[in-house]
Amino acid sequence: MKRKRRQEIFLGLLEPKLEDLSRFCLAMTRETEAGRDLMSDVILAAWERFDSLREEEAFLSFLFTIARRTYHRRRRREELFGKYDEQSARNIAGNGTPVWIGADVRALYDALAELPKAQREAVVLFEITGLSLKEVATVQNASLSTVKSRIARGRERLTKLLGAMSTSDSSQLTRGRDIVTKPDLSPSHNTLFST
Repeated sequence: MKRKRRQEIFLGLLEPKLEDLSRFCLAMTRETEAGRDLMSDVILAAWERFDSLREEEAFLSFLFTIARRTYHRRRRREELFGKYDEQSARNIAGNGTPVWIGADVRALYDALAELPKAQREAVVLFEITGLSLKEVATVQNASLSTVKSRIARGRERLTKLLGAMSTSDSSQLTRGRDIVTKPDLSPSHNTLFST
């Protein structure tokens, strides 16, 4: 495939998913700059491996599998070698939360951080990013029932952590995407690419 045509196809598949990818990266890293860095790495890796994609319909799973693996690889490196960020060192008294993130979203991200890794990832992919259960199962390389269980347990734990409602009402939780993308929280619509 010629490079220009390959690039057009890649961008055509990527553009509709940028906002979802942005939400995933921000939710997992909980920092705007780290989210941007992760997103850049994911897009670069997806471009480099684009020829290995057999069907365009599988692009979403392809993209989020790369995002998930890239995030976990970074976390393992940080655990081994630590991470130094000069800006964070200067702002050690503050928590580095961007001004445009509302208190509710900050509370959600803090609660998400308390979940076990697999549950957090499943909840973020399904509730915030909007992937289907089947797509989450593909990305996590898990069975559909495992993913459903992770999401249900994650929701239940989030409900307790946030104190939002009783456990019996946990099925009425609104989709996290609605919480994260409310226009009143950010003039930039909460995407990492906005300035």
